[in-house]
Amino acid sequence: MFSSLTVTVDSEIYFIGTELWILDTRSGKLRQGPIMQKSLSASSRSTVGVVDGKIYVIDEVENGEIHEEVFDLESQTWKVDGVHVPDEKVNSRWMMKSCVTLEGKVYAMEYHDSF
Repeated sequence: MFSSLTVTVDSEIYFIGTELWILDTRSGKLRQGPIMQKSLSASSRSTVGVVDGKIYVIDEVENGEIHEEVFDLESQTWKVDGVHVPDEKVNSRWMMKSCVTLEGKVYAMEYHDSF
């Protein structure tokens, strides 16, 4: 879990990596969640955000393409949202260093740019 993406929703902390682990901070219990349909790339070019009851995992897979997978908190299932070619605001050298979810959007920042 040390190299996983983390996000909090209410009293739970979600650790997203090769596996999904969920820590209930009220009870202190850790449980394994469903496995993503596609695992994250080995690079650190991934980010995560929560919008409207869903956890969005965004990962650069290869050649600058962006892979998105969505975890529905209500149904506890993963859905592949697709692979997209980034627009001009994102380039193949981006490396996520920080992200935040605000007003229904996931914003990410790397060393030189934000999008």
